[in-house]
Formats: sequence, C-alpha cells, structure tokens
Amino acid sequence: MEVFISLRNYAQENGIAAMHTASEIARERGISEMTLDEINAEIRAARQERRAAN
Repeated sequence: MEVFISLRNYAQENGIAAMHTASEIARERGISEMTLDEINAEIRAARQERRAAN
C-alpha cells in the first residue's frame, strides 16, 4: 500500500511540475491569456491544415 501511495504522489508531483512548465512556456510566448475558445480555434485550424496537407 505504501508503494502505491508513493507512486501516486510521484505522479501528482510530476503532473503539477508539468503544468508549471507549460504555464511558464505560455507566458514566454505571450499566449498565457488565451481563452478556451481561442485555444480550440487554434487546434481546429492546425487540424484542418494537417488534413489539407495529406
């Protein structure tokens, strides 16, 4: 049981660290204030471009 809890804590800490890193990168690139609608629009556009290229 103790090992399971340790693995869960490890995974949680890595997840939190990854979110902090992603937030820092977003701030550096000036995209940290994007709304969910803007993010989804970017994803749609990228997918459309990828489909058109294939």
